[in-house]
Amino acid sequence: MKTSKARPTVEFALGTILLANGEITRAQLEDALHRQAHSGRRLGVELVTAGHASRQQIDEGLRRQRKIIAYALAVSAGLAPLAPRIAMAKPTAVMAVTVMVIANTQLRTEHQETQLTITAADISRGYVDVAGASRFGVRTNSHAGYSIQFSPIGSLFASVQVGGLSNPVRLGPDGGSIVQRGTVTAELSHELSFRFVLRADALPGIYSWPLHMSVRAL
Repeated sequence: MKTSKARPTVEFALGTILLANGEITRAQLEDALHRQAHSGRRLGVELVTAGHASRQQIDEGLRRQRKIIAYALAVSAGLAPLAPRIAMAKPTAVMAVTVMVIANTQLRTEHQETQLTITAADISRGYVDVAGASRFGVRTNSHAGYSIQFSPIGSLFASVQVGGLSNPVRLGPDGGSIVQRGTVTAELSHELSFRFVLRADALPGIYSWPLHMSVRAL
């Protein structure tokens, strides 16, 4: 799967853009980079100071750089069609841009129980049911789908049955994950119910919610 980076890669660098459009030579770029390594100043400043480029050329290069980065970010967020090339301002200058898109998944919580109440009747029965304990939406750009991770907090239960997805799933005391496969074109909403099968040494009381939930792209 292709991935995108949070920061501009070398394809988006100002020097690469100026070089691709014939504004500077490779030797001039290397000279400016050498100067920058010692001065710590911006590359555009070094290019202008050395006489390799004009202030107008630098400003135009920065404008192109912002355009490329904005386009790449839009692609990674699924807001623009993926294109293998982006045209520069000059009609004869074309710069190839590789957009690597990281598979990501977002969890939007609408409601989450924060406590679990266990009564004497629950102890006698051996389990406690909580309906509609978790309501949330999931959005992902992964074509493979995503998984919902459940991590136990404390040691109240011997197992837990999760309902509200395609089929009920039983997880052990160490938690686990539930895989939801397929392309998600819009946010998917879920409402989960839980049946906690209590440990033999469980006691009545009010406890913090015993499961932490997260999502991960496949």
